[in-house]
Amino acid sequence: MTYALQGLKIIDFGIFFAGPYASKLLADLGAEVIKIEQVTGDPLRRSPGPFNGCQRNKRAIALDLRTEEGKAVAHKLIAQADVLTHNMRPGVAERLGIDYETAKSLREDIIYLYSPAFGTVGPRKDQPGFEPLVSALVGIEAAVAGKGNPPTMTLSSVNMDPGNGLMGAVGIMMALNHRAQTGQGQMIQCPQMVSGMLFTSEMYYLPDGTLSPQYELDQAQTGFGPMCRLYETSEDWICVVVPTERQFRALCGAMGFPSLANDVRWETTQARESSEDLAEILEGRFKERTAREWFDLLDAAGVPCEVSAHDGVGMLFENEGNLANGLIAEYWHPTYGTMREVGETVRLSESRGHIWGPPPLIGQHSEEILAELGYGEEHRRELREQNIVAWPDGVPSQN
Repeated sequence: MTYALQGLKIIDFGIFFAGPYASKLLADLGAEVIKIEQVTGDPLRRSPGPFNGCQRNKRAIALDLRTEEGKAVAHKLIAQADVLTHNMRPGVAERLGIDYETAKSLREDIIYLYSPAFGTVGPRKDQPGFEPLVSALVGIEAAVAGKGNPPTMTLSSVNMDPGNGLMGAVGIMMALNHRAQTGQGQMIQCPQMVSGMLFTSEMYYLPDGTLSPQYELDQAQTGFGPMCRLYETSEDWICVVVPTERQFRALCGAMGFPSLANDVRWETTQARESSEDLAEILEGRFKERTAREWFDLLDAAGVPCEVSAHDGVGMLFENEGNLANGLIAEYWHPTYGTMREVGETVRLSESRGHIWGPPPLIGQHSEEILAELGYGEEHRRELREQNIVAWPDGVPSQN
């Protein structure tokens, strides 16, 4: 089978999550990705969950780029690459000899993705950035807290990282298309703050210079009004979203309140979305049944709803149907054994993705990559003995 990005070679100097996630998305579509990390490993390795979530389908070489010989290995890889990616702190790439101008001198048409925190101009250009700092900056941590509550750090505060990686992957594809037409490579900047701003992109300025109204989470953090919120039941919680009059009538009928649908107090969408009286009525009725019972009734009536699962991720990963249809990927890892994670993110009808292997160990493929670059056995051994290159002594085989 020919994969969509087969033949594309990416050298990934990314650290933590946002940078490496971009190359992972492209590796899933068949790109060859070589991860370059320091001999002690990517700093994110101390958090196995996030690390493993952005490193599959890659080979890894561990290099000390502070040494001239380490730089020489990196430069040989860059000279063969179509794309270079990194999200290091400002100035680090220049010190390590992997900045854009150096990369361009090694391969004139290289595509170079840089994902800084705040871009390369302005007063904050030299500052590093992490999640959830970006979420705090753009107001997400305050928005998810609920009306009148202090800012809250939630899982929503880390969504900028995959969002930034996705933007980076899209930018690479744009640049590849441009190169195919013109023969020109280029540098791509993908600031992390911009991905944070995308999560608040429903905001805009009105003609009078004020910001547009936005949905405000209630103080109990249950939702945005009676028609879009979580309701507590006799067992667990259920989420309902009822944007139309037809769905409101279906909700009223399924809950045994057909008269509510004809109540003049709630005949408009705006009235239904803001009525505390309506919320109180629904709250009382929802507590009479379990979330699963309400789901069956509402779903049959055509009301959009879902039970709020306590272990939603575990439930999805343990579902064999999800594994069979590729929503979940399974492979063997020499440290963790059988692993499962999200499957093919983008599905193409004629050139399906290719998930061939788990996240690599530190420098797992260092020796074979050096051999491909022409380094002889003795030279490879010398580099390892000098701690310029690292690889594990042995990788256990699958049982």
